[in-house]
Amino acid sequence: SFITEMIRDTKKDSNIKLINLLKREQEFLKNSNYSLKLKKKFLESLKKGDPIDLSDIKTLKNLIKRKTFENDESVLELYASALIGNEDYQEARKISQRIIEINQKNPNAYYYLGICLIELDKYDEAINNFEKAIKIDPNNEYYFLNLGVVYVNLKQYKEAFKQFEIVIALNSKHFIAHYNIGILYLQERNFKKAIPFFEKGLEFDNSDIEAYLALGFCYINVQKFEEAILLYKRAIKINTKNWEIYLGLGFAYAKLNDFINAQKAFKEGLIIDNKDQDLNFNLLNVSIILNDYNTSNFQLQSSISLVKEPNELKGYIEEDILYSLLKYSSSVFFKYFFPIVLKTLKSEKKLESLWNAFPDAIFDLLVHVEDYDAERLGWIEEELNTLFSDEDKMKVSLLMLNVGVRYLKKNENRAIYDLSKEERKVFKEFVLDKREVK
Repeated sequence: SFITEMIRDTKKDSNIKLINLLKREQEFLKNSNYSLKLKKKFLESLKKGDPIDLSDIKTLKNLIKRKTFENDESVLELYASALIGNEDYQEARKISQRIIEINQKNPNAYYYLGICLIELDKYDEAINNFEKAIKIDPNNEYYFLNLGVVYVNLKQYKEAFKQFEIVIALNSKHFIAHYNIGILYLQERNFKKAIPFFEKGLEFDNSDIEAYLALGFCYINVQKFEEAILLYKRAIKINTKNWEIYLGLGFAYAKLNDFINAQKAFKEGLIIDNKDQDLNFNLLNVSIILNDYNTSNFQLQSSISLVKEPNELKGYIEEDILYSLLKYSSSVFFKYFFPIVLKTLKSEKKLESLWNAFPDAIFDLLVHVEDYDAERLGWIEEELNTLFSDEDKMKVSLLMLNVGVRYLKKNENRAIYDLSKEERKVFKEFVLDKREVK
């Protein structure tokens, strides 16, 4: 799910699958006035009492075998449209080419052929056919819309923007064109420019959940958390069964430090999909912050068991377990819960992910050491030394913590020399340099 990938951690660049996000109208005939006229014209040409179902592919296939209709552009167009709807692009391609042989000035034939060529990854040929359709009929917004999709496939985003903007010029209320431009800006992580296009698009179609999710994500990234919450609540009224809405809602609440409502939202999402890693770990995260023993215990086991890839688990442990424990938990909760984390990871044979996560968690604490009071830093260091006094894999991390707190918090300038030359290089790169750009 693309919103899940984006929301997972706004500190990271998300790998958005752009093509899967774009919307396009492949069958502009469907439910359009043109379609109704086409069908009416065709039906009038049939003899009275001859029953026909124009939505049935087999019926249309049999019809074009009749001499009366084998060269009838209307029925061939309907058949091409139906084939595309059925994802039979090879056959639709043949029918489109057949229409062109009959009438080289039929723009819809080039349009349908272009759609087929997109699906067959023949982008240059698709562009050629859409341009032919546009030359014949320069006022058809759907031709420009799909031409824009081709340019996105070719990563020619400026051209794609241009085509979608032409669509809006032809039809200022075109939802998909607004949505697609928003997605292109989202792909550039230009959230401020994306927002008005999603907002405008939702004015024209207020039932599209993907548009709500994309706009909500933009709001979160420009720190409009209240707006995001209101938006997600509107989306829930439209679709109560979409877990991604609850993921976004919980995330927005968490950003406002409203962890109780964040916890409620994540729980609602898990009722819909209890296997989603992000919902599980976000619920674990806020439950740790709330020092909620029961939920934290339950979520720890269910969350860790879901993740198979060690490096992915490392990220979750760092962000959703260690960060929350170090920054928010009470010393009592920490003493109780951390041994359970160790026991669970050991039983799952995933302790290596914890050892790999710890250095980054310690570095993050030191980069933001001003956010931690002296008392908290004192018991954190004490508890970690107690837990890991015999663990060789933690020695360097614990040394970095000790030196970092003394050097940065207690102004002990000589403390840095308790590190080796190589360790000082690491400390500079991952702590001091990051504090300068913070």
